[in-house]
Amino acid sequence: MKKVIKNIIIGIIVVIIAIIITFVLRKYIFRFDKNLTKEQKAIIEKYISDKSNSYLEENMTFTSTHYFGDRYNDDQLEVYLWAMFSEYDTKDNKFESYTESSMPWVIIVNTKDEQFEIIDYKMPKDGNQYKQSIKNMFPIAIRGQVLNFYNRSDYKKLVKEHQNMIQIYEDYSKESE
Repeated sequence: MKKVIKNIIIGIIVVIIAIIITFVLRKYIFRFDKNLTKEQKAIIEKYISDKSNSYLEENMTFTSTHYFGDRYNDDQLEVYLWAMFSEYDTKDNKFESYTESSMPWVIIVNTKDEQFEIIDYKMPKDGNQYKQSIKNMFPIAIRGQVLNFYNRSDYKKLVKEHQNMIQIYEDYSKESE
């Protein structure tokens, strides 16, 4: 009888510790709720587009994003995402692919005084420094998702969304001619 009570108490303690650890991880390490508004996402996508484009004389840019989540750090919000970017040269009524990228980003936003102002960003390093830079940029809770994003269905969905966006513009521009 004493052994059963002891096992029940140990079980209760383990459950309580698991609940506390889960709360601490969700509250202080990483938020999974992705509360960004459509307007805030549009600001982020424009920022990525502005940082990525080559400043061709005449161009059209397309940016698609997948949000992993975000985390507050004092008056700053770190937004973790994957961005696909395409730039097309449109000079002389042409529509030619000029540059493309697909990579993870960390967008740092000032949230002081209820503003939403992007103040910085981080992108991973190339080559053999890529994996370590991902580890430095992203919380442990999502590193695996970021490192394996090319193999996930979310990536395939992002590619399809991005291609559809470009196709819609291309079809519209042909109709306008």
